[in-house]
Amino acid sequence: IVNNKYEYDATLTVEAKDTHTVTFDGNYQDSANTSVEVNPNATVTAPETAPVREGYEFAGWYTDAECLNGYDFDTLVEKNFTLYAKWVPAADDDAGANDGTGACDQE
Repeated sequence: IVNNKYEYDATLTVEAKDTHTVTFDGNYQDSANTSVEVNPNATVTAPETAPVREGYEFAGWYTDAECLNGYDFDTLVEKNFTLYAKWVPAADDDAGANDGTGACDQE
């Protein structure tokens, strides 16, 4: 004890686990979602293979389930969020534009 204060040597190790989760939502009933961990202030990369949905063509990743706001993959990730797949009917689909099984179906 020195001057009524304790002195000691210590080593403090802190491991930052501040990653953010980005979820890729297939945006239709029974679709398989995938998630990736991204370091803060880094960018997320789109999945290497586009999702597949019978009778539809994949039309990009969006920040909202209604597919009004496309995602810019140059944006730095600062929080957890979900990206939603947009689907458009395949050219040879005679079933109609919206079968009621998911959002973002376009005519």
